[in-house]
Amino acid sequence: MIGLSEILAIFIVLGFWISIIVLACLGIKYIINQKKTCGYEEKSALDIAKERYAKGEITKEEFEEMKKTLISK
Repeated sequence: MIGLSEILAIFIVLGFWISIIVLACLGIKYIINQKKTCGYEEKSALDIAKERYAKGEITKEEFEEMKKTLISK
């Protein structure tokens, strides 16, 4: 017959393996999310032109010319 110590040992082992599986799943989820949000956003050329205009890197005339060129494509 199984004693109390054997039942306790079974639950401890089961808890250990369940926690290992849960941690592995969380780790995989974290890695997948890191790859999705690795700090790189694909921006359109118009978005880049808007940012450059907002920063003052290009004049309004340059921005309007870029915008006209990009929208016509």
